[in-house]
Amino acid sequence: MARRKDALAPRSNGQDTSLFGARVVAPYNADERRFSIILRARLDKLLSGDANELPLLRRYADDPNRIGIMPLPPRINVKALRLPVVEGMVRNVIALLHDGTPGGPPIQKEDRYGHIVDVQEFTTKFPHILLVRKDVYDASTRQLLATLWSARRVQNQRAQILVNRGLDIATLGLELIRFAVVGR
Repeated sequence: MARRKDALAPRSNGQDTSLFGARVVAPYNADERRFSIILRARLDKLLSGDANELPLLRRYADDPNRIGIMPLPPRINVKALRLPVVEGMVRNVIALLHDGTPGGPPIQKEDRYGHIVDVQEFTTKFPHILLVRKDVYDASTRQLLATLWSARRVQNQRAQILVNRGLDIATLGLELIRFAVVGR
């Protein structure tokens, strides 16, 4: 099955999405507003280094009226979320991250369920974050089952800085002990 050309295209609902374009309020219901806040908070955590992965979207090949999204807290009524609205929000996050270049070389592996998984990574505007696309196929029929998109941090400088600070403190502590015991 051929890949859709619009897989990473943002959804604008007919609005001017430029920085200075005229906009109207998006027609979100209360749960979609809450979802937009959580989606943005989780994106911010990924960008700041507080999270290393952000699951974004899952499309099911056999049901175009069904998508999968990141786990949500119970205060959001998932039945109130409208598929085109939520998918549009997630596609806009993907478009915000993606730098527009073609993906890297795909790899293929088998998952624990025996499915064939085709994985392709795409660069983003952020040097330490990749977009990951996974196409999952039935191994016997070679039919596409689902396509998943996620964002993944490949280097976490914030975590590395914390580790380095810890090592510096430990080294300083050892030097102080050595100075107290040996006396320089």
